Amino acid sequence: MMAQADPAPTMGSSKWLCGPGWQPAELPAIGQSDVTPLLPDCDLWDCWPLQHEDGSTVEIDGVQYWFFLSSPRLPDPGQRHHHARVSYIPTS
Repeated sequence: MMAQADPAPTMGSSKWLCGPGWQPAELPAIGQSDVTPLLPDCDLWDCWPLQHEDGSTVEIDGVQYWFFLSSPRLPDPGQRHHHARVSYIPTS
């Protein structure tokens, strides 16, 4: 009887994302004391840059444009999704 080869990695599997030999690492939990807000009254999450069709980041006169989901800071962070807007921050 022949040994079966490992199945090909599927999209979304750790082998597909991280390559052969990848091992998960234990990371410490992020607590409130680890967070420094960029804007005192606003939550920002899920960021992405303005990109060319080839995936490279657009830079205009040394400035990149980054987009975020944003909402007013609320007592229940889960409620931010009901108030989310796309915002951008130019960076140099």
